[in-house]
Amino acid sequence: MNRDHVLAELPTATVAWLATADPRTLDQIARDVAARTVTRLLSGEQAGDAAWDHVQYDLLRRDLSPAVRALAATLPHARTGGRWSQKGVVRAACAFFGLAGSGVKRDVAARVRHLQEDFLSIPVAARRAA
Repeated sequence: MNRDHVLAELPTATVAWLATADPRTLDQIARDVAARTVTRLLSGEQAGDAAWDHVQYDLLRRDLSPAVRALAATLPHARTGGRWSQKGVVRAACAFFGLAGSGVKRDVAARVRHLQEDFLSIPVAARRAA
């Protein structure tokens, strides 16, 4: 796991607390961080549109998250290209955070689905206000 990439996504107080936490805790947090990064990269009108939508792509390149900025820069981007797939973005995020193994990728993908379901359960008016 790339500990520095994971910790860069977390609040300072959490980073300090993790210094003495069980290593398994950091592993689970790294998976959550990867899933949230994937969810952010796939956000928009249609999942993965930033692959061809220059406005959305530019917003991701300026995101507050260092991981989102870095991964957006490495994912393919062209006006005529297709959308980014969840599988491809999960693969890229796992590589960025140093999370290896097919089981880990499946777990991160499941966490992405959970985050997307939670988001979709929020009423549309509340989503627009956020």
